[in-house]
Amino acid sequence: MIDIKTIHSNASIKAAISESFELVATKMASLTDEQLHFKPEGKWSAAENLSHLIVSTFPVASALNKSKMLFRVFGTSKNGSRTYEEMHAFYKEKLGDGVDATGTGYGPRAEDLSDLQKMLENWKMIGSKFETRLDKWTEGDLDKYRLPHPVMDKLTFREMLFFTHFHNLIHLDIINQRISEYG
Repeated sequence: MIDIKTIHSNASIKAAISESFELVATKMASLTDEQLHFKPEGKWSAAENLSHLIVSTFPVASALNKSKMLFRVFGTSKNGSRTYEEMHAFYKEKLGDGVDATGTGYGPRAEDLSDLQKMLENWKMIGSKFETRLDKWTEGDLDKYRLPHPVMDKLTFREMLFFTHFHNLIHLDIINQRISEYG
């Protein structure tokens, strides 16, 4: 597992995101149908967690392929980006305030949940987009251009990529928790 203290450069972000996509894919592919759909009261199943990850990572991967000029509408950062650790702490603070994906449009989609193979194909396709599209972004671009996050306001691309990495790992932990709860 990549040490989070080393994630900062474009290359290290790309490697970390790639690793997180692979970890999620490997775990999901190992689940039985029962484990995949086991859902404790008031919590998401493993399948719902993957659906949420697909819905939430796709727009970021898509944004990486757009003209940087489009993002000027969100303003440019004058102060650069927060560190990985600062972004993780900021996200935990938002979660502590009671914020979650419910009502943001980034929750799981019911139509995804019946076909794990299709979900895994989508997940891998999205992960591959990060790999190729990050090469178009300079270190300066990552710290300059911003895009909106549904609960954390405007983030630089570097901050959004940090979020994407730790968000994938947070949901991998939740998926592992569901498996242990299933027994």
